[in-house]
Amino acid sequence: MLANLCVQCEKNDGLLLCSKCGTPYCSKKCQNRHWKKHKEQCGKIVDKPIELVKQVELAMGLKRELEYNGIDRSNVDKLLEGMFEQCTENIRTMSSGYSSGPWNPDYSEYTGKSLCTFRDVCQEQKNGLNVEYAKYQREIASLKVQRDAITAQKTYAERELQKGSSESPLLLEIDENLKKINIELKRIKDLSKLNSNTNHSFAILLHKLHAIPKCLICGTDTDPPNTVKMCECNGAKYCSQDCQTADWDTHKMTCATYKA
Repeated sequence: MLANLCVQCEKNDGLLLCSKCGTPYCSKKCQNRHWKKHKEQCGKIVDKPIELVKQVELAMGLKRELEYNGIDRSNVDKLLEGMFEQCTENIRTMSSGYSSGPWNPDYSEYTGKSLCTFRDVCQEQKNGLNVEYAKYQREIASLKVQRDAITAQKTYAERELQKGSSESPLLLEIDENLKKINIELKRIKDLSKLNSNTNHSFAILLHKLHAIPKCLICGTDTDPPNTVKMCECNGAKYCSQDCQTADWDTHKMTCATYKA
């Protein structure tokens, strides 16, 4: 049966597991290469409940799906890294009223409270991005008003200068103020664009989390605490190793990866 992919190369089966947290690698070479990044997370994984191993598994699956949908790999890494950090914390400030979703029914033996789910975190982050986007739009509108006022001031100053008025405002100072406004306006517009792109990533992720398919064998949601088992061809998902094994004789007849 198919094993989890190595977290370093993401190409080979992760048959070698970290002795502390169970993170999969295909070889000692990949494990050593990943150690600098992994050592910061390893302790956090070990110190938290075992449910987090499931979160790592789902994160790797979501990462592949997001990259397949055309989201830049660096943005996917940042997105999942931030979500993983928050998923290690219990639901304190966020609503726990979601009826389904990864790990929603699970309780942490570490604290006795529900673990944060990817869906909860994703929705909460998206809500925050919407608020942030509205703030950026207000700032952009305000800066445009300031820019228009300074532009009008510059036009007046140039006319006064042509008349030979000694009371004409200093054009250099006006130009400097206009330059500062334009620089700030570009900065806020860039932040607004980044916000929109990230928000789009969360929207895709939420769609994925709300469209969890059924197990091909028993019809159970392939949603943790049932471990998601997905064939490398992405054409079959199961709720457990037993269901995947039971379907293999049939699935291998159409499995693109097996035929290749």
